[in-house]
Amino acid sequence: MDNKINKIILFLGILLLILGQFFLLYYKQIYIFISLTAISILLFLYYYLKNYLMLTINFLLLIILTFLTIAGYVNLNKNTLPFIFFLISAIILFLITIITRDFFKITDINFNKEKIHKWEILYILFIVIISYFLYFFKLNEIPPGAVYHEGVMASHFPALERPNYMPYMPDDQANWSTFVFYLGLFFTKIFGYNIVSVRIPSAIFALLSVIAFYFLLRRLTSSFTAAMITPLFMANECFISLSRQFYPVTVLYLAPLLGMYFIIEGVYKNKWYYYLFSGFAVGFSLHGYLAGRPIILVFIIWLFFLSFIYKNKFILFNLLFFILVFIITSLPVIYTAIFHPKIFWHYVHFVDPKKGADVVTRLKQFLDAIIPHIRLFYTGGDIESLLKPAGDPFFSREPFAMILFTVGFIFCCIAFFRPVPLLLFLLLLFSFIPSFFSGTTMLKRSSMAIPAIFLIAGFVFEV
Repeated sequence: MDNKINKIILFLGILLLILGQFFLLYYKQIYIFISLTAISILLFLYYYLKNYLMLTINFLLLIILTFLTIAGYVNLNKNTLPFIFFLISAIILFLITIITRDFFKITDINFNKEKIHKWEILYILFIVIISYFLYFFKLNEIPPGAVYHEGVMASHFPALERPNYMPYMPDDQANWSTFVFYLGLFFTKIFGYNIVSVRIPSAIFALLSVIAFYFLLRRLTSSFTAAMITPLFMANECFISLSRQFYPVTVLYLAPLLGMYFIIEGVYKNKWYYYLFSGFAVGFSLHGYLAGRPIILVFIIWLFFLSFIYKNKFILFNLLFFILVFIITSLPVIYTAIFHPKIFWHYVHFVDPKKGADVVTRLKQFLDAIIPHIRLFYTGGDIESLLKPAGDPFFSREPFAMILFTVGFIFCCIAFFRPVPLLLFLLLLFSFIPSFFSGTTMLKRSSMAIPAIFLIAGFVFEV
């Protein structure tokens, strides 16, 4: 059979599986039928394939689709059994990349070198238009009224209008950098003191985060994969909720996404000024919600690792430029941490049930938090309704993203010794750190993980 026809049939099989995942939560019979049809199409290819390598790859793909189908169906019963099938699927995917000899290429930062296509300009324009309806349209009505923390944050505007600059807010319910406060105050001076004005910064950062996400994922994978996965990220229910609230979270997404893009360019092109751009962007991770505090460690650890992988001593030298600009950007927060530690750590200590614990206790606390967070995203849901209805898991209406992420995360764990899997693994790990040690399992405290989840989903989609 012609190779193009083979690819078309294979694509149709995968497309049918995706449709099966879409119907997963609504019509069990349709889900099973479509998924089995996808597997049947792959079986059909066996009659025509003569190349033993293609036969092997097709066979492994067949097994992957079979296990994903089983995992998706078993997930309807909300138990932990699907993770066994996800694990097997990820191992098989790992074997496929080894067999095709693409493993070291696709897991390296040099993988995608394609130039910007003309259609991508139209695609970005499409993203901007759709983003208006997702993040800006009827901002005064959706969500209705003012969410609790919006009122708390706005109540501090009179204090912020005084001549003396206030770098950090000491309030129990808004204990973070005043960067977003001042942005909200700025827009009230332009559009008046209303709910729309204070929500505009979150919507703007959401739009910029989507564009940054697209170009970062494109850099890690391909333009096609980025175009396919970006809509999943931008239409995520939790992401939309955060973009429509006066809350310092969406700024967290833009900071590491831009930082990762520039740092990859810096390592690839060996140009020191990209490290400056990256440090400048990542510095804003301290100006948002508490979940952004550990993000700087992702970049430091990853660059240390790359210096040994590529045997390039200039990476560590350029890291100094990165840290220098990071300090400059985040200086108000660092100043508070050094000279006013009680204010800086107030909320962290308030929600930490193991305050002052030793290393062993902390390790146990970390391990004990894993299962509750798995339930948070897969089965149990949140205790509050800030981002989603209470009790509604993160992946409740996103089965395709659930499958891609789960297999992708396991794949990254297996291939952690390669640059891209390690970067994505570190981003996800440190995104969960604040939530793991907070005592209460909540989506808002794990919100930094949202872009990491969809980056991992996009990476495994490319694989």
